[in-house]
Amino acid sequence: MNHQLIFQDNVSLVASPTLVDETLAKDLNTLLMLPMIYIDWGDDNQFLPGWKEWMSAAGFQDKEPNKGPQFNLSGMAIEAAIQGKGLLLGQGLLIQNEVKSGQLIKLNPITLPLKKAYYLIYPDRTKDKIAAMNFIKQLVPYP
Repeated sequence: MNHQLIFQDNVSLVASPTLVDETLAKDLNTLLMLPMIYIDWGDDNQFLPGWKEWMSAAGFQDKEPNKGPQFNLSGMAIEAAIQGKGLLLGQGLLIQNEVKSGQLIKLNPITLPLKKAYYLIYPDRTKDKIAAMNFIKQLVPYP
């Protein structure tokens, strides 16, 4: 068996510009008083960094995360953030279009990696198949 890392995603602090203006975005103490959106993926939730981890990385080890809306689908949590319902630890791959369009803004440079990466796994016999290897090179351009 062969495996290649496709990518390692991360989460970053984002919010709607309707919730957070430029002045507020610079004051992390005030920002962290806003509602925090939670994503509950059940037992699999262990691979997503949570609010306590992010706050600790930002130097707020002793502060308890605020309550806020909770969703079991990332898409619903992202939509809630766009609607200004709270701060979100958004998964980079899932929020990239919203950040690019300005629907969400990144509020802090701190990012935390997901505790799981995305890998492509394939059997040895695949190396003999030109079409399959070309496909793999498109997925993983830098082995």
